[in-house]
Amino acid sequence: MKLKCPRCGSGFDLEQASAAKAVAELADVAARLGGCWSLVYEYVDGFLKRPFGVMAIETRLRHAREVLTLWESCEFVYDGRRYRTDKATIRAALAVVCNAQKVGFKNHNYLKSVLLGDSDKMSAQGHTATEETHREEHLVHDARVRGAAAKREAAEKEDARVEALRRQAAGEEPVSITEHKRRRGITSIADTIGRRMD
Repeated sequence: MKLKCPRCGSGFDLEQASAAKAVAELADVAARLGGCWSLVYEYVDGFLKRPFGVMAIETRLRHAREVLTLWESCEFVYDGRRYRTDKATIRAALAVVCNAQKVGFKNHNYLKSVLLGDSDKMSAQGHTATEETHREEHLVHDARVRGAAAKREAAEKEDARVEALRRQAAGEEPVSITEHKRRRGITSIADTIGRRMD
């Protein structure tokens, strides 16, 4: 099926339009990879079925996008475990794979196995994705608990400061925070909810 360009009137088919879009997207991927693009382009040639073969632009784009995801996140999953790495390590691993001059890759596992040599030291020993999620949730929970404790302590100090000012204005002796809490019967922040602070 032939289409016509609305601007110049030239004819083209859907395959040409799809290829033109893929080329534009590939240029965007190349820009985001920056100086690493030439290595990625060479690495993607490893997915050819034979040396000096031909690869559809859409296939090249798909493999390049997958490497871009690795490049930007500096994380990868291998054998059910998630690992963290850095861009220098990714660049070095790409160079190792390119220098091996292998073709016929079905997936990125060869690259990941090369990455694994350096990345496991940076990965919290390769927790599974579920373990990593639980660890992150635990860290968030701990941060919330610490934040709540800090707020509670600040509120108690402010309460004691206000009480000290009130006592000073009334000509009474100053009282420590602990004594103030003991007199008021406060053992936790929950004890102050709904209580009139005088």
